[in-house]
Amino acid sequence: AKTISFELIHASEHPSNHFTQGLIIDNNVLYESSGLYGKSFIYQYDLDTQQKKYVRLPKELFAEGITIIGDTLYVLTWKAGVMILLDKKSLSYKGSMHYQGEGWGLTTDGENLIMSDGSEQLTIRDPKGLGIKKTLTVKGVNYLNELEYHNGIIWANRWYDDLIYLISADDGCVLGTIDVSKLKQAATADKNNVTNGIAYHKETQGFLITGKFWSQQFLIKPHELPHNCAPDS
Repeated sequence: AKTISFELIHASEHPSNHFTQGLIIDNNVLYESSGLYGKSFIYQYDLDTQQKKYVRLPKELFAEGITIIGDTLYVLTWKAGVMILLDKKSLSYKGSMHYQGEGWGLTTDGENLIMSDGSEQLTIRDPKGLGIKKTLTVKGVNYLNELEYHNGIIWANRWYDDLIYLISADDGCVLGTIDVSKLKQAATADKNNVTNGIAYHKETQGFLITGKFWSQQFLIKPHELPHNCAPDS
């Protein structure tokens, strides 16, 4: 797949005790889920006012990917098969839904949920009951993790990989990759602190990139996004 270059707009501090699972920016408010059993929480940070809020999850749940549709924050869990629904402003509990298999990454195209489970498959789901509408297979790329959808492209982290994969939301082909290994080197000395966390920032039209236990997060802008998959040479 084509390598996509990018411009680094700026670096900022990232709480290095966050085991980052999901990352999203909604109306200039940053939301982040942090995993691990007994330590999982949701973090809300207003980029304008700098106000912070934390909500802990029950100790038997391991928080994974998050996304927002309307006023609802959707939170995946790793092995419990439970999707938690929170009010996006107050972070108060609104309910839960169930799914089969593991939960890893989560995003939305505005209408459907798009979910990864650590395999090469992404499932497009109905946000009302999590019914699967469509399955996308990303050929040759397993361990799909954190996801971000923007403009027909699903950006995906891959577990233990410092490339971000840009995947066509139509057919699952890989449009290109972005190498963020240098950003990782700047943010952590531990190679086990994997790259994880991608959030589109509407105000700058950039993408915020971070990882588990990273001390920094980076706003980047890709130079040029391919819109079709080049045939394998």
